[in-house]
Amino acid sequence: MIGDLIKNHPQAEKHLFIKGAKLMVNDGKTSQVCFVEQGDLQIILAYGDKVLFEISAPVTIGVQQLYTHCYNYYTIFKTDATVWLLDIECFKTVVENNNIWHELMVVICHVMDRIDDYHRTTYLATNSYDLVKHCLEQIWQLPEQERENTSVFTYIMKRHNISRSSITKIIHSLNVGGYIKTKRGILLQVKKIPHGY
Repeated sequence: MIGDLIKNHPQAEKHLFIKGAKLMVNDGKTSQVCFVEQGDLQIILAYGDKVLFEISAPVTIGVQQLYTHCYNYYTIFKTDATVWLLDIECFKTVVENNNIWHELMVVICHVMDRIDDYHRTTYLATNSYDLVKHCLEQIWQLPEQERENTSVFTYIMKRHNISRSSITKIIHSLNVGGYIKTKRGILLQVKKIPHGY
């Protein structure tokens, strides 16, 4: 519903982004809400350039700017994408005129839940092993075609400040222990990964 209201607004602008393109909904001068109609994207923490989470269309991002002037994230498109942008003040009018506060809260809560998951994983993990374990479990949940093209090293280093050598040691130990199977950095099999290292 929110996406349709953005898309149908006379001041909404349609943009086509190619894979790898970067979008900042708040560049310090303008604030916009973004409805991604088609495509996959990553939400990146601006400080440290770490992936917070990945999400697929349809999705609306930037709505929390209604209540804060600080937006510490940007988007990288994993695929080509169709995106509609609407100025935040126009969006505020849309929300008020259509009384879509409930729908807006659903979007905000979903985003906050994903960010909370990132913080819980990152800041409550007591060591590199816990972070690597969590990332391996996330990779294993990806669709098979995506998983077959995902380097465990790249995936982990884009999300956490762990050296490649530390990741290599952990991955090697898990392979030797029979908990996982990798080939050239691609995760092929996961059994139950132990909680401790």
